[in-house]
Amino acid sequence: MERKVNLADRYIKSFLVVTFILGFIGHCFEVSREAMITLTPWVLLIASSVVFYPAIRKANNQAIIWLIIAFVGTFVAEVIGVKSGLIFGDYKYGEVLGVKAFEVPLLIGINWVVVMLGAISLGNYFSTNTFLTALVAALISVIFDIILEPVAITIGYWKWSTVSPPLSNYNSWFVIVFILVIVYGKMKVSMDLTIPRFYLFIQALFFLLLNFIL
Repeated sequence: MERKVNLADRYIKSFLVVTFILGFIGHCFEVSREAMITLTPWVLLIASSVVFYPAIRKANNQAIIWLIIAFVGTFVAEVIGVKSGLIFGDYKYGEVLGVKAFEVPLLIGINWVVVMLGAISLGNYFSTNTFLTALVAALISVIFDIILEPVAITIGYWKWSTVSPPLSNYNSWFVIVFILVIVYGKMKVSMDLTIPRFYLFIQALFFLLLNFIL
């Protein structure tokens, strides 16, 4: 059984690598960039589904509850942010990320969760203490957002009323992730975070390299 799990994980990692390599190449050339942007919500949805499967295959009940809390919590924060500009700053989502509810793409809540799971996995490398894990995970999530922002703005995922994202955006990222990781630890969630960690790395590398192209 363990051999089958390892083989499945290998296939998933290979799928993610190939998907993001093709996506990167497609974004590099103007002739294919528009097609890549159009496919973005579908690629993210499929990739996220592939990542969630191994994470929850041996998860406990607390994991399912936390996933719901994390999705709803981050999505509500985004809705409040878009409507009021109070949490992250004054920004609006474009049409690239697909179906929206209350002016926020549904994929945003999913990506928040995936990023946090990868960051939690990395945080656990540094400490088994919930508070320290939350600090590291929050910092890693902020670094990921710093890498993501320039590309996201250029491609049209979202736009800010200012030239650059305000400091409140990064502060809010840190606080929201920190709180949800604390909840994760207190609930004693059990999940396999190997693939989410790999996915976070692949995504970060993808956007980092695109920063030099776009």
